[in-house]
Amino acid sequence: MVKITGITPQTTRGDLKAFLDSQCPITFRYTNLEMRGTHAIMTVDASNVAGALVGISGARLGQNKLQISHYHGSKGVVQTGRTFVGAVKAITDNARVEQKLQQVLQNRYNAEIMFLDLKELHKSIKMLGNVRLSLNRKDIVTKLFTEIKTLFPNLVTLSLENNSITHLNQFSHIKQYVPQLLNLSLEKNQIASVHELRHLRQLRLKELMLGQNPCMLSLARGDYHSAVMKELSTVLFIDQVQVREQPEIVILPPYSSSFCDAEATQAIVQSFATKFFTSFDTNRDALADALSDSCAFSINFLKSTQLDMKLNRNLQTISQEERRNKSLHISPANVMTAYKAFNGTTHLLNEVVFDAHVCSLGFAETLCLNIHGSVVVDLGNESQKKLSYDRSLLLAPASPTSPAAAAGWQAVIVNDMLSLKPYLALPVPIS
Repeated sequence: MVKITGITPQTTRGDLKAFLDSQCPITFRYTNLEMRGTHAIMTVDASNVAGALVGISGARLGQNKLQISHYHGSKGVVQTGRTFVGAVKAITDNARVEQKLQQVLQNRYNAEIMFLDLKELHKSIKMLGNVRLSLNRKDIVTKLFTEIKTLFPNLVTLSLENNSITHLNQFSHIKQYVPQLLNLSLEKNQIASVHELRHLRQLRLKELMLGQNPCMLSLARGDYHSAVMKELSTVLFIDQVQVREQPEIVILPPYSSSFCDAEATQAIVQSFATKFFTSFDTNRDALADALSDSCAFSINFLKSTQLDMKLNRNLQTISQEERRNKSLHISPANVMTAYKAFNGTTHLLNEVVFDAHVCSLGFAETLCLNIHGSVVVDLGNESQKKLSYDRSLLLAPASPTSPAAAAGWQAVIVNDMLSLKPYLALPVPIS
């Protein structure tokens, strides 16, 4: 047991556990946590965990410095401080575990086809930290995919075959780690219900292998394919059987009400907008090359959209100057942080109207691109909402020798203003 002092009566179990998770060098669980006003008594599952927690004594939770010590009930409290030998050992052990995990992952990766084979992973790694490796645990899955993101950021194909996986909710957050994943094998696991696949919707998979799972064996082949397709709308192949036709790539502009001041402008809009929205939906890291050195981004929306108000720059509701400044993101680094913080999206490129024209700012020609369209936004917990948006982009030509041009961008973003609102269907074009 450990005693934690320095908390406030308002500190919740969840707040305290989340903070300790972020500070402790090893993953841990507690079997009991008693909140006693200004201190707490935590019973943990291993002695090295207690040592690691004592080792982070002095960390600040908000304005309060926490003191963490071993606790032996009526026998009193012993040993505090960051120099405790148990914490040092825990950190060392954790480094060895990470090194072993990285080695196994690298040995199982085929760089030529961007394929990672984690079939029967438990045979190579039995323990992660102080717990047995199980891909049914969210903390283990998070640790594993954090390493995968570091080592293989462009992973396309992944096999998790024969890993005793029984459910899939622990995988619902992994898109942030494998944004380009298209093919996934879950063969020879213990998944009992096809409905578990709803947790994988954000991945936008093209091929899924699910053979020899109870959920497959319990359904006739046609019913099984239909059930999978209902849960995963993007899947084209199930167990190597094609179940959908490859969709045609939608290229802007598809809508007759759109306007460009010249054919050359239209060609740039088609290329840039298609690449921009595809990247925003599937791999936002790719947008970094499309940002000018002095770029800016802002987003505003109504509360009824159910989006995170922390990102909102609705000046009608923000009066404090500090918040107004903070909600305007300037510089490529800050714009990328804001892009990544926003919800997952699927832009509907067949529901777009745009207005594009070239203008001169005196020192250079720029392209003013105003877009009205529809987007499906992920709200978490497998729920989505269709919204309308207006996006105003100020674009400058990409230098032929720039990283933007090398990455296939004809233009770079100088300014990006996004406004979201409840969904409103496009009007019928007026002839």
